[in-house]
Amino acid sequence: MSQDRFLQLLSRKMAGEANIHELDELDRLLEEQEERRKLAAGLADGSFPETSQDKAMAEAAFAAQLVKMQVSGRLDEEAGHQTGTTPVIGRQHSWRPGRLLKIAALFLAPLGCLYLFFVFKGTNRTIASNEVITKKGSTSQVKLPDGTSVWLNSDSRLVYSKDFGTVNREVKLTGEGFFDVVHDDSKPFIIHTDKIDITDLGTTFNVKAYEKDPTVEAVLVKGSIEVTFHDSPAEKIILKPNEKLVVRKDRSQVYGESKDDGLPKIKLNNIHLLDDSTVAETAWIRNRLVFNNQRLSDIAHLLERRFDVEVEIRDSELAEAPYTGDYEQETLPQILKYMSLSKPFQYVLQGKKVIIEK
Repeated sequence: MSQDRFLQLLSRKMAGEANIHELDELDRLLEEQEERRKLAAGLADGSFPETSQDKAMAEAAFAAQLVKMQVSGRLDEEAGHQTGTTPVIGRQHSWRPGRLLKIAALFLAPLGCLYLFFVFKGTNRTIASNEVITKKGSTSQVKLPDGTSVWLNSDSRLVYSKDFGTVNREVKLTGEGFFDVVHDDSKPFIIHTDKIDITDLGTTFNVKAYEKDPTVEAVLVKGSIEVTFHDSPAEKIILKPNEKLVVRKDRSQVYGESKDDGLPKIKLNNIHLLDDSTVAETAWIRNRLVFNNQRLSDIAHLLERRFDVEVEIRDSELAEAPYTGDYEQETLPQILKYMSLSKPFQYVLQGKKVIIEK
């Protein structure tokens, strides 16, 4: 079933009909299997892998698209015009990938749909028709078609549809982003995350929504934003400037227990200002790493994203210990050294892995 769904979504994407949620679903299916990613790569650059399995997948994908073209009646018209004959889908054909590509292109090229936007791992910053990705250890800035500026923190992804700015202004964020939104009363700017949606009411704000983090955060610098919750659509919170909203995802998943840990599901408080009036939660835009009385386990995630490493804490009590720091030019070894001076711990760097213990 998932394979059928993959081909369906791939076909919709090729036709330029996939919405944001379908693009997100397609991305997850691509992550599940290398064969699918190879197929996507072959479609993106016009070539196909050599293995028979990959060729079969390519033929299946194009066959699904050809059926769609046949139903629309455009295949007969276009192919008949080129060859002088009328192709019949019901006949037994030995379709070759090259031939399929030409026929599919015949239908798709006039619609401008051969421009695919698959993003591959290992690139520093990849921008296609509707997706921006930053890998670990880097940040990026992009200006959306409506003039809105977005800064993406490391290991983050922003997706927006081909209709962005004309039909709607909706984006899907995974990771962390700082938004300076151009206001438009007729088309609200909406950010979708896995737990909350944020609607701009004329705003500069930061959103943190990493998949592996236990919380989703929204920080308002100026203007106003409205936050709604997927599990409680009728509930809304409107943030004021210098306010920070923290939403816990699932307490039982975070602590591995079924009982309620007593911690609040939603917390609203004021943001933390640094000495130079910089907002601590958005200091990453200026390449600063700031944490204020945060658990070492949470800081480990910040270090992993900033320096593209894996951090293992081999002591549960140490993982809960709070630390405060403000770093900009310091290297990873320097940061670890300074942190260990405030609350002692031992650390070992092994390539791209950091081991922390008492």
